[in-house]
Amino acid sequence: MVNMKTVTKANYQEITFINFIKKYKVYKRRRGELGGTYLFAPSGEDRMWILDHVKHPFKQFTVWTILDVDGQKIIKAGYHIDRSRVAHILSKKKWNDKQSEIYLLK
Repeated sequence: MVNMKTVTKANYQEITFINFIKKYKVYKRRRGELGGTYLFAPSGEDRMWILDHVKHPFKQFTVWTILDVDGQKIIKAGYHIDRSRVAHILSKKKWNDKQSEIYLLK
């Protein structure tokens, strides 16, 4: 679980979702109920699709997790299992450091 006390301005950057999409070249979903959006649900068929990426030696660095912590939306690099998890995102651009690539959506 993500503790907002550990997410400080020193270890996250503020960004709009549109700018995040542009920066990391986020994939748009092509099928399913959420087709046309950028979000993959944390359960069901979407979860299996994301886990296939997590298990892949190169694709694992393109998975992001969106968390809702005290009403703040946070995007963290990597796959995170957390009660505050809202969705996952897949990007074309890889993240470099799972510990430091944390974004607070404005």
